[in-house]
Amino acid sequence: EVAAIHEFGAPGANIPQRSFVRSTVDAKAAEIAALQHGQATAVFLGKTELGPALDRVGAKVASMMQGTIAAGLSPPLAAETIARKGSSKPLVDTGQLRSAVTWKVVT
Repeated sequence: EVAAIHEFGAPGANIPQRSFVRSTVDAKAAEIAALQHGQATAVFLGKTELGPALDRVGAKVASMMQGTIAAGLSPPLAAETIARKGSSKPLVDTGQLRSAVTWKVVT
């Protein structure tokens, strides 16, 4: 729920959109596509199984999203929010959201 609120914003609660899912996928599209292609090729050639290949893609994309959060997102926090949490980095306070970004392979 917290991730969805920050990803899409909550105008009624004066929370702006701070995308870390879509913005990461957009910014890293070529890298993700190359990883997917490489893993698909490895599966096709019998060098790996589908599950582990998908796990590698999921782990890498989750790591990219965590990196996006750690790097900081815009728009900047409001002055009162910075004063309350003691940090000017959006989505980084306890690290709970960042560490909750993970993946699940369903085949």
